[in-house]
Amino acid sequence: MISRSEIVPYSVTLTESQDANVSKLLAKMNVIRAEYGMPLRVTSGFRTREDEMRIDPAHPNSAHTRGEAVDILDTDGRFWNWCVDHLELLAELGVYLESRAYTPTHVHLQICPPASGHRIFLP
Repeated sequence: MISRSEIVPYSVTLTESQDANVSKLLAKMNVIRAEYGMPLRVTSGFRTREDEMRIDPAHPNSAHTRGEAVDILDTDGRFWNWCVDHLELLAELGVYLESRAYTPTHVHLQICPPASGHRIFLP
C-alpha cells in the first residue's frame, strides 16, 4: 500500500483542506494500487508552493499544491497502459490522468477534474 509519508514526504503543516485532499487521494490511490496488484513508486505528491515554483513554475497552483495529485514512476508504460485499460475504475473513483505525451516517465493522477473535464487531459 501507499503510505501517507509517500504522498507528503517531509514535515510540513498542511491546511485543513490540503489534509482532507491528501486523505482522499491516498484512499483512492490505495484502491488503484490494490487493483493494479503491483507496487507503485510515488515520485511526487504534495508540493509546497516553493517546491512547485522550482519544479513547474508555469503551474504555481497545480493540484499538487492542494494535495490533489500524485506522480507514479512508470518508465516502461506498464502502469499507464493499465490505467487506460481501467478508465471505468478511475471514473468511479473520480481520478483523472494527464496525457502520457506530457509525462513520459511517470503517470500523473489527480482527484480534481481538469478544465476540459476529460478523464485523460492535456495540462
